[in-house]
Amino acid sequence: MMMMIMIIMMMMMIMIMMIIMMMMIMIMMIMIMMMMMIMIMMMMSMIMMIISGMFLPGAFLIGTGFIGCEQPFLAVAILSIAVGFSGLQYAGFIVNHVDIAPPFAGILFGISNTAATLPGILAPYAIGVITADVSICAYYVPFGSKEVPCHRWRYCIRAFACKILVDKCRLQTREHY
Repeated sequence: MMMMIMIIMMMMMIMIMMIIMMMMIMIMMIMIMMMMMIMIMMMMSMIMMIISGMFLPGAFLIGTGFIGCEQPFLAVAILSIAVGFSGLQYAGFIVNHVDIAPPFAGILFGISNTAATLPGILAPYAIGVITADVSICAYYVPFGSKEVPCHRWRYCIRAFACKILVDKCRLQTREHY
């Protein structure tokens, strides 16, 4: 009789252990599925960030290049929209410094921001060396075209929607027509 009770208790313990193991497996599967869903959501947000923070500003900058001299306010408006959309990309990389090393996030951000700013500082000087000619048509040279008629300069991708260049545009357009 005692042996029978022991066997029944052992079987009950085995069944309880199997139920616990099944529950643990189910919890692990749920956790894996949740992690996969989080990863998918992160990938989707990253794709949306790339599209909204990089491709849209690029499209608007290219659109700025096709605006004629007669519409300087439209050029400034489209350029402002491009800069506005480019602000959407900051949500993706600024938090990386906090993820990598929270105590040193400020120092890391300072170093990476300095490295990212240097090309923006050096690019105008490089363009100045490449385009030693003073005319607006010289801005085609960095894009690989050596001889472009001056009356077609507005098709160049230009991100200088300031008054000086617009005035030069008006003067050159009048000269060639």
